[in-house]
Amino acid sequence: MMRNLDNVCANTDIQNFEASVVNQAMVKLDEWLEAEGLKSRIWNMVHDSCDIYVYKPELKAVVEACHRFFEADLPELKGVPLAIDIDVSDLKQGHYYKGGQSVSSFL
Repeated sequence: MMRNLDNVCANTDIQNFEASVVNQAMVKLDEWLEAEGLKSRIWNMVHDSCDIYVYKPELKAVVEACHRFFEADLPELKGVPLAIDIDVSDLKQGHYYKGGQSVSSFL
């Protein structure tokens, strides 16, 4: 039990930091989606994960924007870039959460 509590204490600061960096990027992405007049929307965030509902015609532009905003070189990161993983699910095709495919299979 103590080992688990030590692990939780050590990771809490890291997870909070990641969440704050992801939150900044989500705000910028949301502002960009609004400014571009796109239908796609961010609908969920858990810890350092972000879920976005993307219309297929907007997929390429949204993926490029995600890389631009989430992988930006922020001063808080002190030169250590964030890397993002993007999985795309098509609910009409029966895909489910964490059952997505690579972006290239949808473009």
